[in-house]
Amino acid sequence: MRAPIGPNLSSSHGAPPFDSTWLLTCPWLQPFYGWTSTFAHLDRWPTHEAMQGALEARRAARTPELPPLRVITQTPRCSRRRKPAQLDPSALYDVRIHIHGEIPTRPDEPHDFFNVGAFWAFPRAKRAMHARQHRALQGWLTEGDPRLPGRRTREQDALTLFDEGAVVLVAPPEVLAALPRGPILAPEGFAFVAYGHALLEHAWHRRPPVMAACLFAPCAGPPPEGDALLDHVDAAVARRAADLTAFQQPGCDAVADLYPDGRVSLRPSRAGAR
Repeated sequence: MRAPIGPNLSSSHGAPPFDSTWLLTCPWLQPFYGWTSTFAHLDRWPTHEAMQGALEARRAARTPELPPLRVITQTPRCSRRRKPAQLDPSALYDVRIHIHGEIPTRPDEPHDFFNVGAFWAFPRAKRAMHARQHRALQGWLTEGDPRLPGRRTREQDALTLFDEGAVVLVAPPEVLAALPRGPILAPEGFAFVAYGHALLEHAWHRRPPVMAACLFAPCAGPPPEGDALLDHVDAAVARRAADLTAFQQPGCDAVADLYPDGRVSLRPSRAGAR
């Protein structure tokens, strides 16, 4: 049975020990080897300072026009038994990223390690997605309310599900147009990139195949490789996030089932792209 991806996949309880060799051999991490190889000498998850250094070096080398981001320690949530204090919107996760340039991160958490890695790989797209989340948040909050509303909007759900659990398929338009209706295992002429950091955590837990949303990112000619592939995905997701008609409700271009050995089973999405 496939496990659907979602924002609750965030605990390392009962997980395998840190394995730097796996970080350099997992098929789904291949596009991120520049990130994971930075920490291959370690025997535990890297510190905030180490991730901060790698993130800043990447920004300075490839996107110097973007302002720096800081990896900060995420404050533990208050107990539900305590009476809620006045809500401080400036302390909310997406606000901290979009307004303050801070990535709240828990120590020794694979979920958060891969999230910072996504900022390393997709700096424009990640910022654009959190800018959309901040915009949606502003329309969701009620001034003076001591707590968040009980239920997120469909737009917030769509943005979160994509940011956590999307894979991007890169191929020429003619290849995408000829996509058969039915499962496709490891199709030729495609490049798949796991954009959602929860997908990478799922792989790290050595869990069974996972179902993910798939975004099509057409390219001219054969799919690029290496940093050029990451740049192509970064630009494609950033454009989709900037389109305010997109992500108004959950949906995708296709559904992908991802296997631990790097194989993909692709099938049409009944909901369609949103």
